[in-house]
Amino acid sequence: MASKILPRHLLLASMLAIVVVGTMLAMFYGQYRWLASGIVDTGVGEHEAILSASYERRARSRLHRIADDVAAVSVLNDDERIETVIRSAVSTDPSLSGLRYERRELPPISAGEVETLALDDGVLWRSDNLYLSYPVHTADGTTGQLVSKFALDDLESDLAAFENRLLTEESQLRRSSYAWVGLATLVTLALAALAIWLVARTQTLRIRELKHQAERLSESDFGEPINVRHDDELGDLADVFNRMRNRLQSTTLSKDYVDRVLGSMNEAIIVTSPGGTITRVNRATLRMLEYEEDELIGRALDFIVDGEQGNPLQVDLPNGVPKEAFLVNRFGKSIPVSYTGSVISGKDDDEGDRVYAAQNITERRRAEKRIRYLARIDALTKVPNRMQFQHLLQRAIAKARRSGRQLCLLYVDIDHFKEINDTFGHLAGDAALETVAERLGEALPKQSVVGRLAGDEFAVIIDKLDQGPDLRADVSKLARKTLDKLAEP
Repeated sequence: MASKILPRHLLLASMLAIVVVGTMLAMFYGQYRWLASGIVDTGVGEHEAILSASYERRARSRLHRIADDVAAVSVLNDDERIETVIRSAVSTDPSLSGLRYERRELPPISAGEVETLALDDGVLWRSDNLYLSYPVHTADGTTGQLVSKFALDDLESDLAAFENRLLTEESQLRRSSYAWVGLATLVTLALAALAIWLVARTQTLRIRELKHQAERLSESDFGEPINVRHDDELGDLADVFNRMRNRLQSTTLSKDYVDRVLGSMNEAIIVTSPGGTITRVNRATLRMLEYEEDELIGRALDFIVDGEQGNPLQVDLPNGVPKEAFLVNRFGKSIPVSYTGSVISGKDDDEGDRVYAAQNITERRRAEKRIRYLARIDALTKVPNRMQFQHLLQRAIAKARRSGRQLCLLYVDIDHFKEINDTFGHLAGDAALETVAERLGEALPKQSVVGRLAGDEFAVIIDKLDQGPDLRADVSKLARKTLDKLAEP
């Protein structure tokens, strides 16, 4: 649908613009996510460093107080009191998982679990714990050191809460920025679409006008010239089209003139496509077949050809000699026609349309049938004449020879026929001849053939006689019977 509204180049430009905008938005989104992720990671890292330093300071402060308590009781050399102080410190501080007091040349005193690890500068950070060492000083000097193990649960929870706050704020800002970017993009696309639509509408109207005029010109309807605006390529094209229209109008016959020529012809003109589809007919075709034009256009040629009585219509007949076929009219009646067919040469030797010119030969066929009848049958007595009788006699003789049978040939004439004509007139003589022919047919066997030779002379072929022992007697008997029949008043 879009390709019909917008010209192809504008449609391609629109698609390219959408792709560019989509690519830019994707790049913006990727850059934004990269920057946001970097800011969050950097903020979390810096906050983690600050929290870690603060946590370490608080842990050292607690160790310092514990070291003072241990130093106060260590001068008494009472291990039980030292152990009580250490256990009390571990039990009162939830983050302190273990504490060990290491003394010189004396066994250590511990509470909780503290692994023996090498501590660089008295500090060791692990994923879940912080290990610190702190010296214990008395008036006599350093008596030992405290090795502690602090759990990092509070540190991790504070760090996770801070990261969640950053992510929540980033998500809110991202949604807000997406809304503004989306709104700006929609406004930009709407303005661009409006501009493209206005340009496309103007161009489409001009292209439609050119197309409409070209379609009219293809039907030999020259119409009116197109308004020309010399500000773009379409204006130049309209100018070229107008010049072409004027030249064609001055050198080409119009469609109406061709229609009048075809309509005035008495021959039925049928034009078909190379595939045999009817594309054009004239008024003579419609009168002969009793169809309307729209009922034939688009139909196959075989629709109006009677293939049972004749052959399909052909083209490129040798020497242009017309052929005969049968067409079928609206009511199913077969109409004999004499036709010629030819092919309209196409471009580049392509096969073009077919043109058939047909004439109704119904009356001619009736006349030919009547002529053939009169050439074989006697017009007065309605029996075969001399020529037809000779043909039938030759065929009967050949048939008798093949079957080994015999046939009989009788010759009959009317006595005193001239006196009948002279006395009663030729009408009475004709009536006598008709009576003789009729009585001969009734008196002879059914398969007998009666023919009139000339005037009052008749001949009869009998080839269905019973083959008795005395054929001559049978023939004589039949002849007498025939003569008696003719002699009846």
